[in-house]
Amino acid sequence: MGRQHSLAPLTAMRFFAAAAIVVFHLHLNWGLPRPEDTGLVFGIGVDLFFVLSGFILAYTYRRIDGVEHGLRIIAYRIARIWPLHIVTLGLFYLLLYNPADPFHDVANVWASVLLIQSWFGDYTHAFNGNSVAWTLSLEMFFYLTFPFLTILSSRWIVAVTLLVTAATLAWAFAMPLTGISMDSPGATGVAIARMHPGSFFLLFTSGIVAGRLFLSRAWRLEGAAATACEVLCLLLATVYFMRNQEIAGLAARYLHIQGIPALWMHNAMGAVFFTPLIFVLAIGRGEVSRLLSTRPLLVLGEASFATYLLHIIVQDKIQALGFVTTSSIPAYLAIVLTGSLLLNRYVEIPSSRFLRRKIDDWAGRPVAAVAPVV
Repeated sequence: MGRQHSLAPLTAMRFFAAAAIVVFHLHLNWGLPRPEDTGLVFGIGVDLFFVLSGFILAYTYRRIDGVEHGLRIIAYRIARIWPLHIVTLGLFYLLLYNPADPFHDVANVWASVLLIQSWFGDYTHAFNGNSVAWTLSLEMFFYLTFPFLTILSSRWIVAVTLLVTAATLAWAFAMPLTGISMDSPGATGVAIARMHPGSFFLLFTSGIVAGRLFLSRAWRLEGAAATACEVLCLLLATVYFMRNQEIAGLAARYLHIQGIPALWMHNAMGAVFFTPLIFVLAIGRGEVSRLLSTRPLLVLGEASFATYLLHIIVQDKIQALGFVTTSSIPAYLAIVLTGSLLLNRYVEIPSSRFLRRKIDDWAGRPVAAVAPVV
């Protein structure tokens, strides 16, 4: 099976990625300065999730032994994300449903239930229901392609990535770019570039290729050198978290790219800044990785998926009740954190384990994995 690592620092990083998205939505909706006014565009945290997803899957499932094996891996991943998604989607409609809101359309909820809402290239599907779940439909696309990618060499993965990206951008070019509001149905070039799985495919495959490189040898990085690498990669990722629009814009201008490809650059640059951080933290020999492996951060990391799905529901409900003030932010964060821990313990973990047992019963035996999937 090869060597094993706990990859605990990567679990903790999930919490910081989710926290960045919470901060991003606070700036958007809580009367704080808007992200474009401060430069703190923390919504880029979703890019870290996508790179991390590819890395962990490549590390955990290193080969595919036939079609049945691949299908069971896909089923395992769906069992990991779908139950909590359905619970929070139901919570959204229970607490916030407004028939006059185009993003609360029950006629389109089927796409959210199936986790394909971002595949249509329009905002009305992507943001319908619990709006942050649009990223889960990207994960669904990645899970479905993962078994196929696993049987390819890394060179062929690069070729497939180029093909998927080119096809996505070509579709975006063929659609109207402007003149359609976000609450109007229909695909637009901007929505495709910003939200379609193909526009983020590079992030996922970057994680896969990095995971393969990580497994290719025993990386010898210890002591001060390990800490220095971790700090450097963390600083670069932090700079990109805080100034990603400026950095991506500079890269696009340097490459003389504008329009739809420039929007895609905002996604692609995440692979450059986040992949090295994930790689060195996976080695886990520096002081940063040791700090990230402490129990409180691991607990928060394990609950980060629930934090991500819950935070916007709580935020919207507090807004509807008229309690949006800067002084209410600590109470909001406490509600989100407590709710996330409860959902993780009593919904996410038991439902995932239950479904995995059912999958194993159906398949006859479990799929061997070298480490728990983060």
